[in-house]
Amino acid sequence: MSRGRVAVAHRRRFNGDPENVSKGTRTYRRIATTFWNDPDLRRRGITGDQRLLLLYYFTGPRTNLAGLYWLPLTYAAQETDLPLEDVRRWTLGELAPYVSYDVETEEILVHRLAFHNIGDDLKARDKRLQPIARNLSDAHSAELLAKWFELYPAWPIDPETMAPILDPEGAGVRGRGKGHTKGHPKGHTKGLPQGATPRGRGKGQGEAIAVAGAVAVAVAGAGTETERQS
Repeated sequence: MSRGRVAVAHRRRFNGDPENVSKGTRTYRRIATTFWNDPDLRRRGITGDQRLLLLYYFTGPRTNLAGLYWLPLTYAAQETDLPLEDVRRWTLGELAPYVSYDVETEEILVHRLAFHNIGDDLKARDKRLQPIARNLSDAHSAELLAKWFELYPAWPIDPETMAPILDPEGAGVRGRGKGHTKGHPKGHTKGLPQGATPRGRGKGQGEAIAVAGAVAVAVAGAGTETERQS
């Protein structure tokens, strides 16, 4: 197949989007070229190996559009060929301004990943809204979910149900029937090494309700604190 035909086939398959929305296929992630001379990274004294680890968190094989995903640090150490102790220390220390990690659930939130891949604004009819809502629905960490909603407060996703919020006209999410918000899959194991089973990935109904409730309380509390400071 010629190079031109390959390019056309690629565009048809992924519809010009970094994530195949219908199948959730991860193809690539966007990151600004200024990452390598970012003044904030230089000001904080982020080393070359720390920058490599941060780049991995932005582009690794388990990333998703929401930027909140399951990642044991042992996997990060193995796939970046960095010492596990360094990975753990940097993730919780030097890289904390850019990522948040929940040691209990082994999930990571890359603060600016969604901004890099989507932009500052996400409309209710955007086809990427549904997979982002699914990513959040799959998450277990109430702390990281609350942080996500602090970072993206204007995006049309309900922090209590993790479902897309319908547009004002009630037309629903693009490609869905009116009022449709269903279709959030349960925990998954896709993309893990053979034989690996993520700890506690399948959320039961009780856990899902508890996490959603904790997120709603945390988000409300963060909003109140912001009002007080202003």
